[in-house]
Formats: sequence, structure tokens, C-alpha cells
Amino acid sequence: MIRVTVELVSARTGKVEVLGRAIIANDGTGGEYEASYDARFEKRRGGHVWKRGRVEGFKRKSAGVWELLALALNDAIPDLIAKARRARR
Repeated sequence: MIRVTVELVSARTGKVEVLGRAIIANDGTGGEYEASYDARFEKRRGGHVWKRGRVEGFKRKSAGVWELLALALNDAIPDLIAKARRARR
């Protein structure tokens, strides 16, 4: 399992606030070179699932964790990803 926690750390006080989490888990299918993963995304604290995603056929030996996270995010929130891309233009 991979867990990515996004925190806001106050530069003034050092107080840490959890903004969200991504949990990505291998579903046990696939083989040595490819695997499939289920992802869930949580907002704030409490473990409430905001969105879910899935990555199938991930090349686990040649691709890295950031690629896996990007694919999971793209599957879970494609509209938000597209909106962010348009805002950069």
C-alpha cells in the first residue's frame, strides 16, 4: 500500500493541518511486471472517501510512484485535471 498525505504547514506557527490523503493499494492481480491498483482519495481528516480511482496494467518495474499517483488521480478526477490544465493557458 502507498499512502500520500498532503499537509499544510504554517510558516509562522509550525502547525500542521492534513488537507488530504491518497491511498493506493495493489489489488493482487497482475504479475511480476504489471499490476492493477485501487485508489481512494480523502479530504481532510476522518477517512471519508472523496473519490475513487483505478489503474490497470501498470508497468510496476519501469514506471515510478509519481506516475502511479498521476494515473490514479486522472482516473478519479479527470474533470478536475482538465480544468487545472485549462487554467494554466
